[in-house]
Parts: sequence; C-alpha cells; structure tokens
Amino acid sequence: MFDGDDKNYKPDPRLTRSLSVGEFIQAFSIYKSVMCSAFPHRRSELDSYERDIVDMVTRYPGKGFYECHKRFSLDAAAHMRLNNIAVDWSFRNNTLFCNIFANTRPNTCNLCGSTFHTSGFCNQNSQKSRVRNDESVDTYGRDRSFHLGREICNNFNDIRRCTTMRCRNSHICLIFKGSIQNLWVYRQKTRAMGLSFHTGLRTLPSSSIICKNLKSALSNPSCVSELLHSEVSKGYLIGPFDSIPYN
Repeated sequence: MFDGDDKNYKPDPRLTRSLSVGEFIQAFSIYKSVMCSAFPHRRSELDSYERDIVDMVTRYPGKGFYECHKRFSLDAAAHMRLNNIAVDWSFRNNTLFCNIFANTRPNTCNLCGSTFHTSGFCNQNSQKSRVRNDESVDTYGRDRSFHLGREICNNFNDIRRCTTMRCRNSHICLIFKGSIQNLWVYRQKTRAMGLSFHTGLRTLPSSSIICKNLKSALSNPSCVSELLHSEVSKGYLIGPFDSIPYN
C-alpha cells in the first residue's frame, strides 16, 4: 500500500502520458469489459461515450479528446465520491467540451469545406475524373488565369472563398488583378444591380431633357452618332424608337 510520506516513491511516467486514439480505445475496451461484467446495464452508456470520443478524434486534430476524457472521468469520480451521484457517461459535458475545443479549428474537407467528411469521401472528388486533361483549366473545369507569372486562385474569387491554409496561388482579384478594394466595390455594385435601386425618376418625362453643358455634343453630332451606333451594335443600347417601347 502506498504511503504519501514515502520518499522512495517515484511516479510512473506512463500514468501522465497522453494516449493516442488506438491506445485509448484498447484501454477503454478493457475498462468497459470489467465494468459491464459487474453492471451489465451500463454497456449502452459506455458505448455511447466511446462513440463520442471517436467523433472528437475525427472532427478535431491533436489530443484534445484525451484531455476531455481525463477531466470528465475526474469529475464523474468526484461526484460519486463526494455526493454519491452517478454521472451518466452517455451525455456530453458541453461546458467542458467548449472549454477544450473552443480555439481548435475542426478538420474540414478541402473541396467543399464541410466538417462532416474528409476530402476522400467528398462528392466533389468524383468531378476530377470528368475534367479533361487540359492545362488551361483547373480541376473543376474553370479557366486558369495568371498575373505576374503566378496563377490566380479561383477559390479566392469564388463566393465560398479559399480555405487552404498555405495556398500556392495568388489571392488577388480575378477581374482587377490585385485590388481587393475594387473587388469589394464590384461585388457591392453587382449585388445592388441584382436587388434593383432607385433611379431618381418618379414619373417618365414627356419630352427630352437637354442639358446646357452638352455643347460639345451639339457641335459634333457626327461623333455622337458614331458612338451611339457603336453602343447599339454591341448590344449595350437599343433604339432609336419613335415612341416609348414600354408602359
């Protein structure tokens, strides 16, 4: 029997070592077998706890699962010893879980960003087999663009943004070639165009509005006609009309 005053006592370093998931499953299986031999009704409870630990290992990197297990088991033992309260291990301690994994980034799929599966089980992974062996497009069939000898990241310009920690491509605007501020303004304008906005006209004018500052247009009608014809031929404008084409 160990005496706390024994100076020759040396703590076993194996008791303070953090176990890997394989070592934990093996040790917990032995504990579960011993516990269920005396209390068979607790098997489903301990099975649920074991699945919860495996879920933590799958979703979060590192050994936070083992820290969560040690603190949860100590709390359960303290409740039983001091208050004679049996803790149900099938229910997760959310406060303890949040304290340990609050600042830990979960494992996500590199293709779609989901936390429910890895890249190997993603449905988008099958799209790679349908993409042709063409160097002008990426794995999703999108056109590849370059700026200053470096490829521009298509995921960065996508609505989901790039989630790669160390992306080898340039995180610049695909349209403006580098200006993040211009990209933000462009997205705000296109969003406003899609949602519509007020033009400032409450009623349709009955006659053409001639501004006094258009003397250059009045003095060069041929240039104005050429510019209007160019816009109409490109599809930017329609007309001219003898009457209003809409109600």
